[in-house]
Amino acid sequence: MKSRLKNIVFGFSSLCFFVGVAPAFASEPVVLHRDNAIELGNLYADSLTGTYAQNVGDAKLAAAAYVSAWEHNKSDSELFDRAVRAYMVFGDIDNASKIVIPADKALLNDDAKLILAYNALLSGKAGDVNKLLPFDKDSTVFTPTRALFARNLKAWALAKEGKKDEALKIATVPAGIKSIDKAANYSRGLLYQYFGDNEDALAAYETAYQSGAINQIGIESYVKLLASTGQKDKALAVLNELKAANASDSYYDNVYKTIDAGKLPALKKKDKKQINKYIGSSLGVISIAQSGDFRNGSPLSELAIARKFDPTLYSLNVTSARILSALNIDDDAVKLLEAVPADSLNGDQASSLLASIVFDKDKAKGVAIAERALKANPSISNRVSAAVYYIDTKQYDKSIELYNSVIADAASSTSGFEMWQLYFGRANAYLGIEDWDNAIKDLRKANELNPGNPSLMNSLGYTLADRNINLPEAQKLLEDAVALDPRSGEVLDSLGWVLFRMGKYDEALDRLEVAFSLSPGVGEIAEHLGDAYFRTNRKTEAKLEWEKASRLYEKDSDKARVLSKVEKGLENLPKSKMAQQ
Repeated sequence: MKSRLKNIVFGFSSLCFFVGVAPAFASEPVVLHRDNAIELGNLYADSLTGTYAQNVGDAKLAAAAYVSAWEHNKSDSELFDRAVRAYMVFGDIDNASKIVIPADKALLNDDAKLILAYNALLSGKAGDVNKLLPFDKDSTVFTPTRALFARNLKAWALAKEGKKDEALKIATVPAGIKSIDKAANYSRGLLYQYFGDNEDALAAYETAYQSGAINQIGIESYVKLLASTGQKDKALAVLNELKAANASDSYYDNVYKTIDAGKLPALKKKDKKQINKYIGSSLGVISIAQSGDFRNGSPLSELAIARKFDPTLYSLNVTSARILSALNIDDDAVKLLEAVPADSLNGDQASSLLASIVFDKDKAKGVAIAERALKANPSISNRVSAAVYYIDTKQYDKSIELYNSVIADAASSTSGFEMWQLYFGRANAYLGIEDWDNAIKDLRKANELNPGNPSLMNSLGYTLADRNINLPEAQKLLEDAVALDPRSGEVLDSLGWVLFRMGKYDEALDRLEVAFSLSPGVGEIAEHLGDAYFRTNRKTEAKLEWEKASRLYEKDSDKARVLSKVEKGLENLPKSKMAQQ
């Protein structure tokens, strides 16, 4: 038993060295009883799991494994650090707090102190924040963006103690990243507002806005203060500018509707909920700015902390959900989005993102979410989203109806979508019902509105080839598209296909071989290549390509078609996949 245990220890140490991670336990030889050996074995196993999960990017599994390992040895600072950091990567502040709050003070790193500081400020113990976050240069190991966030959290603790000058001084220390420091002016504006200094607050907001920092929470704070200080026209002008630039996003349009000339409610320094809204907005501004720059790590913990102060800041839910979804932590993303009321400023954003996440796993549920959003607000963005989902679920008539209404409305207003995108979307719906004339008409319109777009040229050229219509025109379109995008397997395939349709089999084969080398996982290209091999009397190779296509295709109808070719060959000029849908 002893020798076998030594081998286990040596194996784990070697693995840690291999992946560049120091073993998170004592390296001195020890004498173990059976129970201790089992306990230590569990520690090793959990540590290994955490290291593996961290290396493959599974922060949730890493956190759970490191916490489990730390439970076996609560004096191990390395395991404690890893568990805290893993929780912070995906913004699980509640579980991070559960292990940090009762932990031995000797274990506390800067991240742990930040968690304690936010808990202290949230519970009204501002003095504890200043002790936890002294910001001595020799002690802090925060990344620049986390340091900025922590300084602003401390600034609010100082503000609650009435220390205006100290609060503003620490809040003005930059992170050194221009985009984030620009947005931080909005956060500083909220501090000025807290102290009743609306003039300096507006100056800070104006500095942020004029620098190009577009931050939802910051903009909302800015325009509401403008409106409440008798500058409603300027507030509306700012929102009109943002609506024009982001019209496919209904957020600024929703804010527009909330602006009036009335004064903002007077801040009551004893109103904890109201003060927490200021703190949440201020920290939320910084965390949203961080989300646009990942050079300093995940901002999910900062977003989660800001939400703790004001759970109604739904911009934070949407931003967090986008990041979680990108990390494939969809369940947590869905929970955050489902918590956003449909009639809130961010309702449309949340519904759109929720539908896209859910749709991948449950198309019917995704469509239902999009339809609810459409019913609540028939904005252009909601109509386009639903139209796209209808195409994906073969509800082509519904999609066409929505696109018709959007194109009619967009023609007379700024929609946020370029017109060619709308015609292109409707063309795909027409293709679904095999209305070739209208599909080609819309594809021509899209190409006219956005000339030189190889994707649009490819779509029109392929559709013409597929229908044996105007093949010389299709060839010219696709040759031009290839010149613009020579590394696209799909575009080369389309050119090969039109040459095949024209009976130029050798030329077609040349293009299709290159197309498949560029996109070897596309069943349609493999099928076309097989067709070209067959027409150039290379029938063995044709069968191999058709068999390959049958493995690459997902639909049974596609598989059956190409397997029929394997059995019967290619007697007549084949109809394409598109023509058979």
